[in-house]
Amino acid sequence: MAQPTPEQSIGKAYWLTNCPLSLEELLPLMPDTTDAAQSPPDLKINFVHVQSPKPSPRLDEVLGAIGAYGLSVESLEQYAMPEALKPVLESAKDHGLTYIVEASLPGATNKQVEGELSTIASLAFNPAFFPNNATYKGAVLSAQADGSYALRDEVPFTDGQEVD
Repeated sequence: MAQPTPEQSIGKAYWLTNCPLSLEELLPLMPDTTDAAQSPPDLKINFVHVQSPKPSPRLDEVLGAIGAYGLSVESLEQYAMPEALKPVLESAKDHGLTYIVEASLPGATNKQVEGELSTIASLAFNPAFFPNNATYKGAVLSAQADGSYALRDEVPFTDGQEVD
């Protein structure tokens, strides 16, 4: 089978975080954040809530007010997770993971999407937004050619162990 051309490929990266904000608080930050990051307009961002409270009925209203910013939300049960990410998720859940944020971009490499998501994460997840100086941890990952996942930043959820 032929390899997809760069134009046919879809780059993906993942942000694992224990951000304390609810989806209703977090999603309205995204349009300004993606604009500030100068993200490509066809970048898609999917928020998967892991251990956060289930979204309220108000979430549909919030998503509707944001408009077409390529945002979507699903539960962990609905999410089709890459098999290689499952061990990372299990470790992360033990350390308070609240969200998996998956970014995808047609025609991009995983490394390019990783850079986009890292920029967005550093802008959107600014501790200044959090009440009472709450803090969070997070890491951006992307798939490598061999199918393993490499971390862009420090390893907050795996206690410094390498992620395979």
